[in-house]
Amino acid sequence: MFIFVANTSFLYFYDFPILRRLNKCIICTFHGSDARPPYIDGAVMGEDRGMTVEQGIRLTRQKKRILRKIDRYANHIISHPYHAHLHEKPFLHTTLIGFPYHCSDIRAGAGNDHVRILHSPSHPLSKGTPRIRQAIENLRTKGLTIEYVEITGKPNHEVLTEISQCDFVIDQLYSDLLLSGFATEAAFFGKPAVVGGYGLSAAKKDYPGGNPPPSHICHPDEIQRAIEKLVVDRDYRLQLGKDAQEFVQTHWAPVKVAERYLRLIRGDIPAEWVCSPNDVKYLHGYGFPEQKVKQWVGDFIRQGGKECLQMADKPELERRFLEFGND
Repeated sequence: MFIFVANTSFLYFYDFPILRRLNKCIICTFHGSDARPPYIDGAVMGEDRGMTVEQGIRLTRQKKRILRKIDRYANHIISHPYHAHLHEKPFLHTTLIGFPYHCSDIRAGAGNDHVRILHSPSHPLSKGTPRIRQAIENLRTKGLTIEYVEITGKPNHEVLTEISQCDFVIDQLYSDLLLSGFATEAAFFGKPAVVGGYGLSAAKKDYPGGNPPPSHICHPDEIQRAIEKLVVDRDYRLQLGKDAQEFVQTHWAPVKVAERYLRLIRGDIPAEWVCSPNDVKYLHGYGFPEQKVKQWVGDFIRQGGKECLQMADKPELERRFLEFGND
């Protein structure tokens, strides 16, 4: 078995046909920007990235070529319905397979006499950090005692130490996942996460088999109310942290995830794990406020036509993007 991540291979995918001829099992996993169309990806097309529409169109075309080749030769694709728009082959739901993570020896702190909130953005603009800062200031103005810690560009062990000392984390404002990597790390310490996004309510409601990853989700416009809820409702905060910890220690424990990969090799795949690219409906992407993502989609279409979306194999999704970009 060969497991590849983030659009990688040994020989830029020329090795895939060889591996298949040798009857090797190829599994390719995707976690976000490695699969997500650039025109709905704030980590790629954010204002501070300096990307032009023309560059974005070329990048989308290149990404489609890579994913088409991976789809052709991989035995199994592991991705998420909210960023699998460019795939052409059925894939396995990422969060049902799991994000394996082993917590370090750092132990969670005993708690604070005030509420300590941690935000650790890898890319502040796409994470919505300016709006998160403003929400914190508004709550302080209302009289809430909050210690807000914000760190970026630090080694992972420093991030884990800060997680161990906080009461809860604010993940981001425009997520397409119920529980991202940072929020997963927090969950292992029993610390709940506030996660903002446009499609998270639907993702939670439609989660296959029920029991979605626990986090406090909210619409981006409701971020201040969400933070306030976890500040003032201590019992809710502690229970949510406990639920998140139990979820990641059971469903996403490394041994459990490994068992699921072994099931893939044996062909023992539950129907609920399987998703079709034709069923992808989410349009808002990641890292953008709604109007900004609509603007980028519209700009791409105006400059490159509907072909630049690389959605010819999914006419219904293509139609929805055309309407979205012209809204």
